[in-house]
Amino acid sequence: HSHNPLCNTAISRWYYVTVRDPDYPDSCAAMDSVYVLVAPALFANAGRDTILCAKGSLQITGIAHPPDVKYSWCTLEGKLLADGPVLKIDIEASGEYILKVYDAYGCSASDTMHIELYELKGSITGPDVVCLGDTVRLAAQTEPYGSYTYEWQPGAIILGDLHDSTILAIISGETRFSVTIANAEGCVWTFYHTVELSDPASELQVSVDPDIVVVGQETQLTATYKPGWHYNWEPKDGSLNNDTIYNPIARPLKTTRYTVTVTDENGCTATADGQVSVQTCPDAVFLPNAFSPNGDSKNDELCIRSRAGTLARVELIIHSRWGEQVFTTTDPTFCWDGTFKNKKLSPDVFGYLLKFSCLQQEQHVKIGNITLLK
Repeated sequence: HSHNPLCNTAISRWYYVTVRDPDYPDSCAAMDSVYVLVAPALFANAGRDTILCAKGSLQITGIAHPPDVKYSWCTLEGKLLADGPVLKIDIEASGEYILKVYDAYGCSASDTMHIELYELKGSITGPDVVCLGDTVRLAAQTEPYGSYTYEWQPGAIILGDLHDSTILAIISGETRFSVTIANAEGCVWTFYHTVELSDPASELQVSVDPDIVVVGQETQLTATYKPGWHYNWEPKDGSLNNDTIYNPIARPLKTTRYTVTVTDENGCTATADGQVSVQTCPDAVFLPNAFSPNGDSKNDELCIRSRAGTLARVELIIHSRWGEQVFTTTDPTFCWDGTFKNKKLSPDVFGYLLKFSCLQQEQHVKIGNITLLK
């Protein structure tokens, strides 16, 4: 009986009103009606809140019920982002995105999606190159700082816990390390770092030519040459012309083992050595005690044997058992063919006198017998 009643209804329906004159209630009256339309319930669904582990593009499709409505996406500040159910957006930071829907009756509904961006700027710090046998120390760096879990690979060469933020390892060759970092929200990131191994010992060699000399004779030492390597030879006894190059000349006075230490551009070192045997002058000069000049190309001549470059002066005199001189020479390369006055001598024993000096000019004498065989 109120002139302005409140209506609470869940369905669409007609409402009727009758107005009567209180003085003439039976004869003076008026009627009217109104139709109250209850629009279908309107719901908006922007989707589940989302976690992203890196910046990137995202496509969100909003849902409404009933679906035949008008859609729009906007920010909390009211900035319009898209007209329609689909929102395509580049995510640069955490934020909230609002889906609004409108039906034909002017009704509206909204829902909000929260996007949380966990972006990790990570890296592995540590050496790029280590020496053979050195321990590699690597550390995982994270920004922003937070609570993370770590897992390093390759696990077989890592010393200690694979799940620490810092590790130690020993490598035997070029190795690619990885660390997988995760947070409590389920984001996982992997970072890599390659460590190379410097091992100059695997390439370093020393050659000696010749490896046997007489006192005062030179020999060539040669170490493997690499640009960027530094060389240091021992011993420093004055027998080397230069002890900081890869190929010094040695003139040792006694049998000597020369050792070179190389340091490469990474500070890694290696050593190698070579021995020079030093003979006395008498030990280095030899005259065979027999020969057979029979034309079979085996021991047909009697020659002074010595190491190349050994003899400075030489004189060889050969005489018969009666003292007659049958051969003489001052040429260390000239050999006796067993003839005297262009005639072949019969098999016999001959005496010889060999005078010689080596590079140090001290004269030596050897006396002995030579057997001429058939």
